[in-house]
Amino acid sequence: MPNNAAPLPATHLGLSRPFGWVLVVISLVALACLYGWIVLTHPETFGLDSRIHDLASRGALPGRGRALAAVSEGTNTGPLSVASVAVAAGIGVAFSMRRAAVFASMVGLSALTVTVLKAVVARSRPDAGAEVLASFAWPSGHSAGALTFALAVTVTLYRIGPKPGLVAAIGFIPAALLVGYSRIFLSVHWFSDVVAGFAVSVFAVGLVLAVQTKRVSTDRHRPVIAYGAVLVAVSVMVTTGLR
Repeated sequence: MPNNAAPLPATHLGLSRPFGWVLVVISLVALACLYGWIVLTHPETFGLDSRIHDLASRGALPGRGRALAAVSEGTNTGPLSVASVAVAAGIGVAFSMRRAAVFASMVGLSALTVTVLKAVVARSRPDAGAEVLASFAWPSGHSAGALTFALAVTVTLYRIGPKPGLVAAIGFIPAALLVGYSRIFLSVHWFSDVVAGFAVSVFAVGLVLAVQTKRVSTDRHRPVIAYGAVLVAVSVMVTTGLR
């Protein structure tokens, strides 16, 4: 099938290698500052982390517990992994395996970075959480995974066209930020854990943008399949959260 709608070059409107490196530098500086803060000052014993955690533990933060618990549950490792595989498969069928690999690389690099940082830093979670969790706190895996998924979907759909990318950004990025808020609301993460998780997602997406070639070639152009895969992914997460 001839490709009448060629993919946008990665340099179009900011999706360039230099832009990727800017994201990498910003995220690494943020992570380094956050790491220094939690190691040198133990912010959970005073300051912003402590104040926000105190509000959460007293139920003084705005929001409905059941709804935010569903948001958090829907982005657990299981449903988020299934959603990511569904989107990657849809991208592969709709466009090319190379585009699917770009998406999967962003998601995989984020998960790997979170795993390494949790093991290295070994920060304890708040002791008044709504869940009993054995894993370490910093950075928040839910926050990193949700925002990485949102950014990776946005980048993928933006290369179909600016309008699909804008719709994805408006729909997915606020939802990812809400996931981070849910982790604070449920008292299972410190505020700085969530910020670090978001920084990890920016790092993963930025690094993949920085090292890939400037143009992603394809011999197929079936965006409807990609849209369908994204809807399936959303359905998986929403269904899991509402169970």
